[in-house]
Amino acid sequence: MKTLVRALTVGVAFSFAVATISLAETATTPTTTTTPSTTTPSTTTTTPSTTTTTKTKTKTKTSRKRSTKPRSAKSIECSKLADQQGLHGKPRRVFRAKCLAGKTT
Repeated sequence: MKTLVRALTVGVAFSFAVATISLAETATTPTTTTTPSTTTPSTTTTTPSTTTTTKTKTKTKTSRKRSTKPRSAKSIECSKLADQQGLHGKPRRVFRAKCLAGKTT
């Protein structure tokens, strides 16, 4: 009985993996059969029977990047003070802003 359950479990897992891989391949494979547009950059491949057009889109990902400037001694000191006080999030930002402005020591 245990071997039957194990065999079924392995079979289901294998089927799921195959289905996932085949779906991933069809999602990345261009299947559009149209004529190229003059307003959108595209790559056109022509074979004797069909014309396949792949539209190219450039999507930029915006993310916060840390400044490449070296930190001042005052900034490092204010961060250490905030660490000592156990500040996190908004209270930490407020404390550091006041510290850097010279309002807190």
